[in-house]
Amino acid sequence: MVIKPGPAFVNAAGSITNIAIGEFRTITLIRSLAGTYRSKHYHRSDSHVLYVLEGSMLYWERELDCEYGPPVQVNQGEAIYTGPLVVHQTFFAINTVIISMSKKPRDHQSHEADVERVEEPWQDP
Repeated sequence: MVIKPGPAFVNAAGSITNIAIGEFRTITLIRSLAGTYRSKHYHRSDSHVLYVLEGSMLYWERELDCEYGPPVQVNQGEAIYTGPLVVHQTFFAINTVIISMSKKPRDHQSHEADVERVEEPWQDP
């Protein structure tokens, strides 16, 4: 399900918009080039919210023993949640910048210890 942030608090200084509320340990900026895929994995125990700062992405997910559903279009200003043990993959038709907010540390070693890559064809956009 795509998450759309609530209304912004606006005053003379500008605006403040909560894009996700929760306990996040790592916030990561990810730049993806047009025509590229990412993910095709699941996290054993971690979860994350992916917020599209610029651009858009197609997002697929499936439970471990199920097939993928149709892709979900996530546009600029929208987010999507991925829980643990959910296989997911993304496709970027245009250059896109996303922010990933995760519950656990995302340094390379910690991320690799929690992620399980899946060997299957990419979904067609």
